[in-house]
Parts: sequence; structure tokens; C-alpha cells
Amino acid sequence: MDRSEQIKNIQKEYNFPLDMLKDYICENTNIKVAEFKKITNGIDSEIYDIGQYIVKIRRKTPNHFSCVKWAADKCREVGVKVPEIIYCGKISDSDKLLDIMIEEKIQGTPLTPDLYEEAGAELRKIHSIEVNGFWRMHEDGKFDFDINGIRQDGLQFLFENKNDVIPPVLCHGDYRCDHILCGENNINGIIDFGDFNGGSVYYDLAHFYVYSADKKYFGRFIKGYGEIDEKALIKKAVEFLTWDLEDSKKDGNKNNTKIIERRLHEMLEINRIL
Repeated sequence: MDRSEQIKNIQKEYNFPLDMLKDYICENTNIKVAEFKKITNGIDSEIYDIGQYIVKIRRKTPNHFSCVKWAADKCREVGVKVPEIIYCGKISDSDKLLDIMIEEKIQGTPLTPDLYEEAGAELRKIHSIEVNGFWRMHEDGKFDFDINGIRQDGLQFLFENKNDVIPPVLCHGDYRCDHILCGENNINGIIDFGDFNGGSVYYDLAHFYVYSADKKYFGRFIKGYGEIDEKALIKKAVEFLTWDLEDSKKDGNKNNTKIIERRLHEMLEINRIL
């Protein structure tokens, strides 16, 4: 089963009663909902387009929506183009209490190479935000690994090169073309901070390089971002592909495994040359 089929099957299970959802939105905001249009991209949230706004109900998203709002607000403070989150709360679904978030809808189409330089500059702004811990943030404002509770000489157990991650910065977590929405000549907004984390700048850089970038034009992206350590980028890219290879072998997808193996060999060769 390919990823698109997996997403379809998962999204079929996400069916919050729309009458209840409409009542909840009316009771907690000034928004009048005329229609719900379900968005079936992704696996972590149940998402609806309600006109000027997007409604998300957290199903599997790693970060609580209150934390996502915190990250988006921090980004807005440094000039990053992100949608305004106008409401965060909790909504009951049978015996479960789920996070719900309503945010401004950003219009646009996915990033293309002609705007890579601006995309790099936007990511540099995100990475200008220092955070006080590593990996996921929790509702109490603390990260999985609090920087104040870890001796710096112990960071080698978490990261291969501790100099790449001190201090930890805000990482988007899924920085790719689909999450960078553009107009004709500029970026309109960066969306979907549901996977944000605290860590190394090379997490986002390698994620974009491996999963989204047109490699022929990646130099444009780096021109906008600024100077990087190419060896650190390739090492993180190899790490991502190694995880993918392990997952692909577990799934028994032979064709995908061959593709990942070829890409991994290419990255290892680049790393050897550097």
C-alpha cells in the first residue's frame, strides 16, 4: 500500500460529528460556519476548510495545539509569514478530550524553485529563535530534554555533533514545498508547525533537501538561508534516509527500498568527497 492509500484509510477514521463541531465553533468564537470542506492531506489531524479559516482537530499530531500556537507566535515576532491562530481549546469526542485549533487560511500554491531564495531566508528567521530544550515541547512549556537539566558534555549521547545544536533552535519539523504557500512573486505563508521541535538547524535543512528540494536549484535556497556546513547537512540527510530504509524494509516494499538505497549511496558518496 502506498502512502496516499494509507492517508485515505486513516482519514476515513476521522469523522467528528459536524453538527457538534459547528455548535462548538459558534459557542467559542464569532465565526459563522456555512460549510465544512474536509482536507484529507496528512495523517495527524482531522482538518476542515470553513472559508476564511482552517479548523484542525488533533488526532496524532506530536505537539499540542497550544504549543503549536506558541511556535507560530514566536515566528511572527521575528517576521516569519505564518497564519494567525485565533483559537485553541479542547473538544469532547465520546470519552476523549481532543485539541482543537482554528487558524487563518493562507492562500497559495506550493513552493517552486523560483522562490527558493525567499524560502531559505524565511527558514533562517525561524532558526533565529532559540529555545530552552530539545525535541518535543509539552503543554507545561518544557521540552523532552530541558537544556537547563542536561550538562553540555552529556549532549554527545543525544547528538553526534553537539556543536551543531548548542543552543537549540526552533525547527519547523516538516519544512517542505507543500507547507510553503506562494503567490505569483512571493511567499504568502509557512503553514503546519505540528511537527516543530527544538534542535539543530540541520534537521530542517536536511529534511527540505531530502524530501522536497529540486537539487538543481538548492543553491538558491542556501543563498537565501546563508552559510552552512555542507558535511553536517549531508550527515543529517544520511540519517533521514537510513530511517526511511529501515521502515521500507519492515514494510516489505522492495521497489521503494531500492530507490532509498540508491539515494543513500549517493549521499554517502557526497559525504566521502566532502
